[in-house]
Parts: sequence; C-alpha cells; structure tokens
Amino acid sequence: MHYDTFILVCCWSLWKRRNGITFRQETMTLRHTLQECKREAKTWSCRLPCTEQSLGDHWCNLFSLAM
Repeated sequence: MHYDTFILVCCWSLWKRRNGITFRQETMTLRHTLQECKREAKTWSCRLPCTEQSLGDHWCNLFSLAM
C-alpha cells in the first residue's frame, strides 16, 4: 500500500543529493542522505489519506533503522 510513494520519496531524495554533489560540490554522508530521506518522507506522508497517515511514521522508522 503506497509503496510507489515510498519509492518516489527515495528516488527524489537521491536525485537531490546527486545534484548537490554534482553541481554544488556538496559533501554528503550516507547518514545525512538518510536524514534527508526521513525528512522528505515525513513531508510527503501529509499527502496520504487520514486513515493511512501512520505509514509516514513507518517510512521514517525505516530510515532511522538504516542510520
């Protein structure tokens, strides 16, 4: 359920990190990238139906576990 949204959050975050590294010479650690993914997941979860808002918490937990 809403796995496509989760995948989009991951891809979007990776794309933004890639652009930061490529065009702005930013240095990114894996931890920082996962923190950004977690922040994006929290933001995107607000767009889910009210009955499925808890999915955002699960997504954030996945990113936290990976750190």
